[in-house]
Amino acid sequence: MKYIKSLYAYNLNIFWRKKPADDDDHVQMQQQNKVDAAAGDGGRGGGNDCNELILQGLRILQGLARDAHNCVEICSDVGLVAKITAPLYSTTLVGDIGSSEPWADIANASLKVVHQLLVHAAAPGSTISLRHGISSNRQAMSNLENILHPTSTSEATEAICLELQMRAMEILTHLVLHSSPVNVINEETRVISLVNKQLEIFLPHGGEVTADNKRTLKATAGETLVSILSNCDEAISMFIIKEHNDVIDRLTAMLDAKCNIRYRILSANILENLCTHCNEHVNETLLQKVLNDILKPPTTEASQSTTSAPGGNVESQKNNSQGNDVENQMQSSKENAQETHAKASQGKKEDQKANASSKKQDQQTNDSSKEEDQQANEDEADMKELLEAQLSLTLVLREQLFRAESSTPLIQENDPDDAGFVKKLRTIVDDNCQATPVSLRIIKLCSQIVASIMRRSGCASDERKGFVESVSKASKAMANLESCMLFAGADSDLKKTARPLLSVLETELKRLAA
Repeated sequence: MKYIKSLYAYNLNIFWRKKPADDDDHVQMQQQNKVDAAAGDGGRGGGNDCNELILQGLRILQGLARDAHNCVEICSDVGLVAKITAPLYSTTLVGDIGSSEPWADIANASLKVVHQLLVHAAAPGSTISLRHGISSNRQAMSNLENILHPTSTSEATEAICLELQMRAMEILTHLVLHSSPVNVINEETRVISLVNKQLEIFLPHGGEVTADNKRTLKATAGETLVSILSNCDEAISMFIIKEHNDVIDRLTAMLDAKCNIRYRILSANILENLCTHCNEHVNETLLQKVLNDILKPPTTEASQSTTSAPGGNVESQKNNSQGNDVENQMQSSKENAQETHAKASQGKKEDQKANASSKKQDQQTNDSSKEEDQQANEDEADMKELLEAQLSLTLVLREQLFRAESSTPLIQENDPDDAGFVKKLRTIVDDNCQATPVSLRIIKLCSQIVASIMRRSGCASDERKGFVESVSKASKAMANLESCMLFAGADSDLKKTARPLLSVLETELKRLAA
């Protein structure tokens, strides 16, 4: 760790140190040329090389900062922290990043490290100094605010400025969640400004964004807004509902299957938080929409035929190519014996080319197959996360609607407390009987929903008893995972995966089904 810190400090000092004053510093110039050559320009482009060395040092620190203990080591080095945060405290940061792409790259890399240090510290007190230094410094907070609300950028720096917006949003969100209000300058105003910006980006009025970097910015806005709503009091939710009176309708529209799956997940998470604190905006239409999505059978794409076709084509091309070569050689031999050797040699070369081409095509096919498998796994993970968000929103909506006396008659009339709904939840439990955190959360949510149904209905149907059997089976499969998560302290995230224990839910369901 000390070696890495020294390497980074050396890289950064190359950029900031003074140029040699005269020929007596010839040795120092030679050292500089060696560094320049190592950077790939042979000493001809010193400015570019120094910029790359700084970026390289920041990338190293960003990787190291993913480890909590490394964060403590880095934060303990005041000089190193000062170099990392230099762009953040610069009085000319905003103007410079708008006109200089290299400087914008450095500022972006610097903010990435700052965010990693704030998030991954081993102990709560290890980054207090860094957090307090940023939140109590007017220049640093002003820079973050101005990055988040850009006035204008050049075409060359537009992409990097979008990345800088993401970094500023992440850091400001962390400061809101972990800094004392006393230490944050104009804390209330800044929180409102941040939330408004997050909503502006996540729920744009000009139609759907299409550029990849803007889609990533939109997802970041949604994720950071969920973090704030999940950890702050109801005042933020009340503010959003009051100032954005159509927000529930717009978020509900984003639950539609035609929307990006990531946005659907985030919309469900935001709705859950808003509905938890503002139950007057909970309605049966929203609940029914979410239930319909849950009850809808999963869609499958017939991709097996398309994925297998390229392999078959490659093999066919390979065989045809080789067969044609042999036929040509035999025909050539019959027609002219003198050309046999030449044709055979040419055929051999063609075979080699065909084999090389075939191997290349086979490799491309294998790579494509691996990418498709990876994409399929990612899609499956996204669908599970969406299902979890839908179930969690359903649980909140049902509880809120049943608490409202005026809505009770309508809910009882349209209550999905029937064999079909419980049967669907049982299928979900059976399909997710795997020792993974997301499957564990899904099973617990299904159990809580069915327990809620059973509390409001005196009789216990066969489907409910069957559901209890499935939960009992899942409880045995998940017991070790729950135990490991409790031991590792993995229950401190937003999901609260390990609580309540599945065995507790199982006992409650058995009691209600008796």
